[in-house]
Amino acid sequence: MPSNTPEDPECFDLGLKISRATLNHAYGILSRTQLSTHRPKFSVAYTLVDPHTPLPTADAVETPYTTEAVRSWHPHFEHRSTFPVNVNRLIEFRLIARHHSTDTGAVVGYCRLVLRRAAETHGFRLDNRAFELDFHPLPTDSAALQAGLVKLGTLIVVLNANARDLHDALSASRVSSQVGDCVNRPTISIVHEDTNSLRGNNTPPPRPPTTYSIPSSGLEDANSEQLPPKWERRIAPNGRPYYIDHLTKTTTWIRPPPLPSGWDRRVDPHGRVYYVDHNTRTTTWQHPSPDLLNTVADWQQLSASRSGAMQQQMNERYENSSWNPGGVVPSMTATNTTQPNAASDLYGPLPDGWEQRRDPQGRPYFVNHVSRTTQWEDPRVQGNPLPRGWELRITAEGFPYFINHIKKITTFEDPRRGESGTLAKEWSFQHKVSSFRYLCHSNLVHGTTKITVSRSNLLDDSFNQVMKLTTQELRRRLYIIFEGEDGLDYGGLSREWFFKLSTELLNPMYCLFQYASGTNYSLQINPASSVNPEHLQYFRFVGRFIALALYHGKFIDSGFTLPFYKRMLNKKITLEDIETVDSMYFQSLKYIQECNVEEEEMDLCFSTEYEILGEVKTHELKPGGSEIPVTEANKAEYLDLVVNWRFSRGVEEQTEAFLKGFADVFPLQWLQYFDERELEVLLCGMQQLDVNDWETNTIYKNYTARSKEVQWFWQVSLLVLHM
Repeated sequence: MPSNTPEDPECFDLGLKISRATLNHAYGILSRTQLSTHRPKFSVAYTLVDPHTPLPTADAVETPYTTEAVRSWHPHFEHRSTFPVNVNRLIEFRLIARHHSTDTGAVVGYCRLVLRRAAETHGFRLDNRAFELDFHPLPTDSAALQAGLVKLGTLIVVLNANARDLHDALSASRVSSQVGDCVNRPTISIVHEDTNSLRGNNTPPPRPPTTYSIPSSGLEDANSEQLPPKWERRIAPNGRPYYIDHLTKTTTWIRPPPLPSGWDRRVDPHGRVYYVDHNTRTTTWQHPSPDLLNTVADWQQLSASRSGAMQQQMNERYENSSWNPGGVVPSMTATNTTQPNAASDLYGPLPDGWEQRRDPQGRPYFVNHVSRTTQWEDPRVQGNPLPRGWELRITAEGFPYFINHIKKITTFEDPRRGESGTLAKEWSFQHKVSSFRYLCHSNLVHGTTKITVSRSNLLDDSFNQVMKLTTQELRRRLYIIFEGEDGLDYGGLSREWFFKLSTELLNPMYCLFQYASGTNYSLQINPASSVNPEHLQYFRFVGRFIALALYHGKFIDSGFTLPFYKRMLNKKITLEDIETVDSMYFQSLKYIQECNVEEEEMDLCFSTEYEILGEVKTHELKPGGSEIPVTEANKAEYLDLVVNWRFSRGVEEQTEAFLKGFADVFPLQWLQYFDERELEVLLCGMQQLDVNDWETNTIYKNYTARSKEVQWFWQVSLLVLHM
């Protein structure tokens, strides 16, 4: 390994431990191209490089330091070495895949560690500090690009250095940098003199004194200013700095990471530390690390786009100059329409139980006295005319059904639907929805349940009130009241409450849920949700909230993964379900399914490893699984256990709490006729746009379907959809 001379003041002795690696099982795609083998036999080579050194090539195997080769997808190297390094250099780690018999190998991945940045991240100390690095494929590896692999796995390394030597090297590097910056400053005579000395010969600048007193300016002092509020840095008698937390009255050797701008750290009455974001006026149990803030930023961007689309839809649907979210909606006390107009003569009388009224701005709306709901659409023009011999009627619960007087039968199926395969399938779903709605209406309890919430404290107010309600109260009609706002809830305020609360409740910031992957924004239960001591109560609240949305026919903002819906329906999760959540993990398991595990010598057993809150744990898929090897005979059982474990690891208690809260509203058996995709549509609405269905169910205002502008609009919509 290229090293620095011991006389170099910017050099120090670094102790390196290469602990372990976790490699992607789909790596067989890459190793097949490079080595014509699938044997998972890996080693790690490492060397010192400069920041501008080109990336390694596939044949750059020879380095001064290399670990022993280990046959495993989770190799434990436990390799240790000590060597002199310059604080301004980088350590380059190269992942080498080796042939099972000849032991020849090729570099297939790499990662780099910047020493100065590593020291700065941990308060300029490297006392057995662990770092997790990502292995990236080589830029010349076409197989990795075609497979979409951007990360081959992770590497855990531990760095250790003498604090005094590291401090001296950092200080010398800083002095050297100042000398270089001050070459053109003749007014600073001592620096000018040192610079000339440096130019005249290769003698390095004099080594600064090694002292641990706190300097008035310099590297340590500059970073002391970055300590979070209520933290203090002091020096122990042995010269080692430590940090005092005056908030919790504790001390630590670890330098606390700085808080982002606008954040504050506080303690609740139970002594638990939480963090306050004054920018958004929110709180969280988790330290606001850059990864967390990036996740929240992605969520806010996604939520903003969804909220904007939803708000636009609500504005268009309830177009009114004085209407605003949470304001007054059409009420039962508006002006009655007593005189017939042209529309009444054209469409005939309203169905039984319906009445037409006008709001204060003169816009007509329609009241259904049976179901106690209002709508803007005229019930007489919703859909094509019924076939000959058919009649539409309303049940006592306000549910529509159809009578065929010719065949003397009744049905909930609308006879105006087509007979094609697509429409038949769509109507099959509509029939399921009709049956479910009938169950909900039949079990509806008379009366209303009032829920009063404030917009500034929506989550806590909703949690406190919903969790106090009984099953009978949850089955009553909801009546939402926003504090300080006048409005009658005939459906609009409830829709807004479900939409706003789901946006906030499913926020990954609260650590209850997390995104399925970096490219899949569907939600799944976060195994680390136990960081919130009341997380089980919140999951029961989420279960009640989701059941209320289904029971009262309201949509929520965010959706869950398809395996989560399968778990709700008590259906078996298959290998193909993983592809909808984590395509990389699916490729790994698919490779195991298709290859011969005995010939490939994968060294698999009925146990697996996973990481939670930085701690790697081992889980046995069956009793004694760590001692049971995977063979061709039991491979199917292994895959079945892995798939089920993938969606239940660390979330069993949370899932049970969710299902318990769901059952507080209505039994899950009511959903037994739906599949997971239909349940997603029932809860979140359609995610894909059907222009033909949209056109069929469009209600025009001041236009007709034959208007030239309307025809142009539908033509453009079809073109955009098929682009």
